Order: sequence, then C-alpha cells, then structure tokens
Amino acid sequence: MRVFVTGATGFIGSAVVRALREAGHEVTRGVRGSADGGTDSVVVDLADVRGMSALFRGADAVVHAAGTSSLVAREDVLGWLEVAASENVARAARHAGVRRLVAFSSTDASLAATPRVAWNEIRSVDTPVSAFGRIARAKEDTLVGLGSTRFEPVVLRAGWVYGEGDRTRAPALVREALAQGGLRVVGRGLAFVPTTYVGNLAHAALLSLDAERAAHGVYHVLDRELTSQQPFLGRISIALGLDLPVRGSGLFVERALARIRGKTSVLDEAEILRRGLGSTLDVKRARLDLAYDPPVTQEEGMRALGTWVTEVGGASGLLTIGRAAPDDESVAPLRAAAGAAP
Repeated sequence: MRVFVTGATGFIGSAVVRALREAGHEVTRGVRGSADGGTDSVVVDLADVRGMSALFRGADAVVHAAGTSSLVAREDVLGWLEVAASENVARAARHAGVRRLVAFSSTDASLAATPRVAWNEIRSVDTPVSAFGRIARAKEDTLVGLGSTRFEPVVLRAGWVYGEGDRTRAPALVREALAQGGLRVVGRGLAFVPTTYVGNLAHAALLSLDAERAAHGVYHVLDRELTSQQPFLGRISIALGLDLPVRGSGLFVERALARIRGKTSVLDEAEILRRGLGSTLDVKRARLDLAYDPPVTQEEGMRALGTWVTEVGGASGLLTIGRAAPDDESVAPLRAAAGAAP
C-alpha cells in the first residue's frame, strides 16, 4: 500500500514509519520543515487543506500522527493542534479520494473520578477530567463524524504511551523525579494503569490500514500485560535512569493537595487520577476487528526505552532534547487559516 504519514518524525510517527516499512509498504513521510526531510519526505502544512489534499492524492491510506502528547498544554492550544488540525487532515484525505484514515487518541477520553472497570470504548463520561481527555474525545467525535461510505476513519485510543523517541512525557517524568526524589506513587500503588508501548501502537496502526471491520471505529490499544501503578513506575524509572519511585499520600489527600497548590503542584489532579484510580479497559473490539495481539512485551518495550535513553545521554540528556509544551505561536497558522485572530 501507499501510505502517507503526517508527523512522521515524531514519537508515534517514527514508530509507525518503521512498522510500515518493515511490512513492505511504500511510505511518504509528512514533516513540519525541510530540515526534517529526506528523499521520501514532504513538508506538510496542517492549516492548508487544499495543499494537503494534493499531497495525499494517490495514497491508499493516511496515518495522522502529527499533534502533541503534552499533558500540560492549554486546552485551547490542544484544541487547535488536535481537533482543528485533525479535521483539516481528514477533509483533505476525503477530498483526495483516500479511503482509510488512521489517527490516534488517548484513554484520557474517558478519564473520570471513578474507577474504569472493564470499560469498553462506548462507555463515556459527561466531561473527562483532563483537558487532554476532553480534546481527545472531541477529536474522536470530529473524525468519526466525517466518515462516509467512501471515507473510513479509524481511531486508536492508547494508554500511557512509552518507548524510544519520547521527547515529551519522558523528560517531564525526569523533571518530576528530580523535584521530589523519584516518581510519585499515588496511594498504595495497586491501581491498574492502562499502558501502550509505542511499537504496539504502531502495529495496531498497521493492522488498521485494511481491516474491513475497523471502519469508523474507536479502539482501545493497550499492552498485553495488566500492570499496576507501582511496578510500572518502577520499570519506567529504571529505563529512564531515575531513582525508584517514592510513596505519596492516598488518592483523596493527593487530589485535595493538588487543588490547593494549583499550578505549583508537581502532579495535577488529572495525573493523580491516571495513577491512583484503577482502569481495566476492555480491548476485545481491537482483538476482534483488528486482530490486534501486542507483539512486544512491556519488559521488551522498557528495554528499548532504556537503550534509547542511554544513547541520548541518560536522564540529563533527555532534559536537553525535551520538547516544550506547544503555545500560541504553535497554533498561529491554524488560527489564521480558520479566520481567527492570530
């Protein structure tokens, strides 16, 4: 297949490109600037629907990996980067005659102040707790809503995405650990945390390209292992070269402290709920419709992360390559193209 990948040099996009090439697909890499380019890359302007449509023409599928994984960006900025840009990509792909669009979302789309026990993709809450989750759900609704008999969006909803190439959340974890002597365990550390190794997510994207039953679907894509908070934080601490996690207070106390401290809190309320409330999300639909079976174990994924961290100079090296949260400047082209004030 001929596949166009937006955000091809990013964390998820790079993993998708590797998976597609290994499977023998012809890949065109969509990048932000010419400095990121190569013979198989083209510069993509997410604000230019007409321009993207010309670039997508002739592709069998588009994998939309451009965006941000920042959990601390302002909600309005996230809205432009995740919802508006994704709508532009979908409209461009549909206009170009591309049948299948694969995009990425987050299990934060159903994050609430209640445990999510065996929740499937249909279960939802009125208002997800985190700004990231509210935008993720708006992105899902927008993309699925643009589907038709000739245009088939597929949205993959990932958990805590980890792995080599992470220049957003991994550096943030290093900063957290340096600020308090280690990553903080909320409560007793027994709550299950949904996790997704980036290579498993890329594998699911590969499967989604031609899975007939996947059209217009939203799917939980998680690791095979059901992992509780403390062991996961311990493994990722080792991979990042950090001290072992430290025990915090109970969930109720941590939430109260986060509200009191506001922006000065190391962990905001959403992150406390991600860690401290159990989530055992149902992945049956992904197994049935995508034939999804995670090829990489969490141990293997952590090993790959650790190798990459060593290559970039350890925890201190991560801080030097970390990406800042997107801001108004990041979304100015999208706002201008939409007729809004820059």
